Amino acid sequence: MQMEKSIHLQKIGQHKAKPASEIKVGDTLVWNWGWTSLVTQIVSETPKTIIIESREADNGDRIVTQRLLKSRLVAFK
Repeated sequence: MQMEKSIHLQKIGQHKAKPASEIKVGDTLVWNWGWTSLVTQIVSETPKTIIIESREADNGDRIVTQRLLKSRLVAFK
């Protein structure tokens, strides 16, 4: 039986998570304080990192590009 992974986010507590290597376009990511973002593009990947572009779900005007280690756990909805 595989255990579900989780991480602790500030202000909201434990939340389900997955490695950044499993992020796909259309995923909704959850951040500290309950902020959410919608993944709009996988910009590029290397063997160890992934660069994603996302739009803030709460304020659709803000586009953010982030480089994450593929092993980093990221909370999602």
